[in-house]
Amino acid sequence: MKANIFSTKTLIFFIALTPFILSSCYVETGYDGRPGDAYLSLQWETDAPSYLDAGTSDIPAHFEYGRFYYAQPGFYNLYYEGEMWDGYGMAYYGWDIDYEIWRNAGSQGGPGYNGYDGQDTHLTIILSPYGPFTDRWNKSASIDKNFEIIESGDDKVVIESVASEYGIRITYKKRTKTSI
Repeated sequence: MKANIFSTKTLIFFIALTPFILSSCYVETGYDGRPGDAYLSLQWETDAPSYLDAGTSDIPAHFEYGRFYYAQPGFYNLYYEGEMWDGYGMAYYGWDIDYEIWRNAGSQGGPGYNGYDGQDTHLTIILSPYGPFTDRWNKSASIDKNFEIIESGDDKVVIESVASEYGIRITYKKRTKTSI
């Protein structure tokens, strides 16, 4: 009979102790890192365009060239045109640009640690009468300008850059002046 009482007390003890044993085995999973922010800037080379449609409301109607504006991710179309002195007379230029803005993802958290936040991305589109110039860099990490020309012609230029932190593809289409 004594053995039976001992086993009942032991069983009650282990049942009471079980929540404490199981809770000490739990390791909290960390949070995932938040995505980085995206910023867009427009700059011009040679002569400022006389007309510009940024294709996104992230760039206000009265904006400052060279200033970075917070941008929402997505696909956009930018159009600009103007006239410049080409050495012989005033020459018209116009370009249509398809571009994408995205946010760098944060890293995944794991048992006992939080993930790192994604890097902020800054995209600068340089508006030139001569066509494509872009610069993309991440905050606190300078990126080499390793752009590859995918397609090049008189009316269309496609450039691409792929690095471990980001990828970008921008299409420039030359437009001719239409008379009204």
